[in-house]
Amino acid sequence: MDNLYPELVAYILDFLHASAPLLASSSLVCRNWLPATRYHLFSTPVLCQISSVRSPSDNTCSFIELLDSPLCTFRHSIQGCILNIQRVSILRTCIDALAAHTTLTGTLLITQHECVDIDLTRDLQLSEKFCFLRSFVYSNLSDVWSSDLSQLIISLPHLESLSIFTDIYICSEVDMAPGPHGGVVLPNLKVLRLRMFNPSKFLCWMLDLPGYKPQIEVLDMVVSAAQHIGWGLLEVMELFLVANTGTLKDLYLVLEYRSDFPHGLEVQRLYPIYPLRLS
Repeated sequence: MDNLYPELVAYILDFLHASAPLLASSSLVCRNWLPATRYHLFSTPVLCQISSVRSPSDNTCSFIELLDSPLCTFRHSIQGCILNIQRVSILRTCIDALAAHTTLTGTLLITQHECVDIDLTRDLQLSEKFCFLRSFVYSNLSDVWSSDLSQLIISLPHLESLSIFTDIYICSEVDMAPGPHGGVVLPNLKVLRLRMFNPSKFLCWMLDLPGYKPQIEVLDMVVSAAQHIGWGLLEVMELFLVANTGTLKDLYLVLEYRSDFPHGLEVQRLYPIYPLRLS
């Protein structure tokens, strides 16, 4: 950097500014060369509001003000966003701002904090505002599962990667959207990551979706169920593996269970043709 003129670095940055992936992979530019105003080109914006009172980590207001500014030069480069926001009202405001100023095609991560049923489709209108999303991550830190999450999933036609992280048991009891009839559902979904107590119902829902053709290439599951009662997960897992036999390339499976549990887990039914890890 000492041997390069600042004007040359600025010229290279301006040339690559319109393409965040190109800039991030370019050997011409190192991240530590960048001024703070260009950091967004190398990383996904993270919006935080995790306290009822104002704290230094809360950056939602400043980010929205920056997006609204006529001097903002990086709106077009935002491909994804991480929303770690506690209050639903602020989450709604941030989503509206992102929808007004950006076209998200990368990853959207939403962390649910409050113990209320967040309406992802009708209230937040995620499927209309971010219909070109290729990756969606839903992380639940509360005791309430979003009842319309399944409806949102099938409303994102370009979805390639889906991740769901939750440690609540109720998610296995909620009703799942039946899916539309006569149309193709999730035609591009290749990567599925689940962190659940019991993903059996979710996997069955996917297999039974009208218009869905399983073509998962990467299946990443960590099942942390101390009270699973055997749950027949492996039977459902076998069906899911068979349905994706023609495309599945990578399986990462961790089953956490009590060693003194009277009912054993018959993993022999999962034929060992995939890399399998048990914990």
